[in-house]
Amino acid sequence: MIHVNGHCIKLATREWTEGKSISFYTYHTAVPNFFVKKVCNNSQYIGLFGIVTGSEFATAEELESGQRGYYLVDTESGSIYGCWDTESAFVEQCRSLDVGELGEWIETRRIDFAEE
Repeated sequence: MIHVNGHCIKLATREWTEGKSISFYTYHTAVPNFFVKKVCNNSQYIGLFGIVTGSEFATAEELESGQRGYYLVDTESGSIYGCWDTESAFVEQCRSLDVGELGEWIETRRIDFAEE
């Protein structure tokens, strides 16, 4: 997950690039237009609740009015499952994949850089 700005967290993959004079990570958005609002996890899986918007760079207003959705990430295989519209559908999929206990949802919060 990466912080895009003060109010957006996105699910991304990273790729290591070996350069001649510098090596670096390149980040790629794994789920376009999905902004993370809550997270839960165990040793292998990450559960995500967020907002699906119409654009890659959402405003705070779009994040309030966008469609809600759930995703599941397998950190060992890199697989991403979803999007489910309801928490009950997400929980059912977790049961069918034998995910185990994911713990409590942890809410993300907006960062106000002006206060720092």
